[in-house]
Amino acid sequence: YIYFTRQWHMALLFFISGAAACMALNFRSPGQYVKERLRRLSIPFVFFMLFLQPLWAYYWPTTPVQKSIAVYFFKFWPWIITHIFVYGWNHMWFVLYLMVCSLVSLPLFLYIIKPAGRLLVKKCTDLTQIQWLLFLPGILLTIIWLPLSVKWPYEFGGRTLITDWTYFSFNLIVFILGFITCMDERFWEAIQKRFPVFLLLGAVLAPTEIFICFKLPAFSTPAYTLNYFIYCSIFCYNIWFWVL
Repeated sequence: YIYFTRQWHMALLFFISGAAACMALNFRSPGQYVKERLRRLSIPFVFFMLFLQPLWAYYWPTTPVQKSIAVYFFKFWPWIITHIFVYGWNHMWFVLYLMVCSLVSLPLFLYIIKPAGRLLVKKCTDLTQIQWLLFLPGILLTIIWLPLSVKWPYEFGGRTLITDWTYFSFNLIVFILGFITCMDERFWEAIQKRFPVFLLLGAVLAPTEIFICFKLPAFSTPAYTLNYFIYCSIFCYNIWFWVL
């Protein structure tokens, strides 16, 4: 169950966050959007890294050594403040990634919400049957995941941002897709119309991906091979269908 949900639950959060960014930019200026993102995301992140992260690192029950509050305040806390990234971001990695995604994608969003950008989105939906257009992001996600994962393999718990270009880029694309989907009501109508299809495909691909991952390492091991391309396609489409 844990492996099944962790396949797509973070992508779903990035997708929802992208849709929320679209709604925010509808009534906020770019400056107000940036200030709001930084206020909501940077403050909790900095507070965690300065105060909660040191407590977690010091009192984590890895050794039977007696812990001392005095040692924590006068020795450990001053040390960890100067080595703040030794223990990573822990569960706050999502906040950091979301903050970076919000800022990096802003120039693109500002173009899309302009008349020319909205016209381009409208033309795409007019030229293509929109319910089938929703299948195309799976190809894009596969193109992103396959080459990057060979260079920077996906490792659960290794959310460092600096060496995590595969997972970050993947979620950045999902974030942008959430934004674009929120721009046109026909996307939501198509999602509702095709919901049984997406659910059925996700129900088929999820156990398939799990089986390949654990039983067929020749397919799931990152490499520039046909086997890994097949696995990446299943992996990315499975996530995308569950997000939808």
